[in-house]
Amino acid sequence: MLSLATKDWELRDSNPALGVQLFRETRRERFASDADLSKIGRWLKDGEKAGTVHPGFALAVRLLALTGMRLGEVLRLEWNAVDIPAGAVRLGDAKAGARVVALGAPALALLVAQRDAMPATRYVVPS
Repeated sequence: MLSLATKDWELRDSNPALGVQLFRETRRERFASDADLSKIGRWLKDGEKAGTVHPGFALAVRLLALTGMRLGEVLRLEWNAVDIPAGAVRLGDAKAGARVVALGAPALALLVAQRDAMPATRYVVPS
């Protein structure tokens, strides 16, 4: 940003960050524990009862947890990509290319309930 401010935008005479060595970061991977998922589930359920959590948000969070799909994949998921009899979601335009996501029983039940609740929508997750 300081390089842009100095060279392109001419907002500064010099870049004070030149020569500063960046800290080397180690790659970390963390998965939600059963306790984490339980807390999230309780929070969503309580929020839905109180009307403080948007139903689309709750559905998206549950699909993320149950399928391992990326956020963008869940938010842009259309019903024509969901194959309930086969228990799969067929993503034609995923980040890493086309792929099939297998659906377990909880994810299938969630999708069937959503389909029955909102049968005339294009997208699985309402806006």
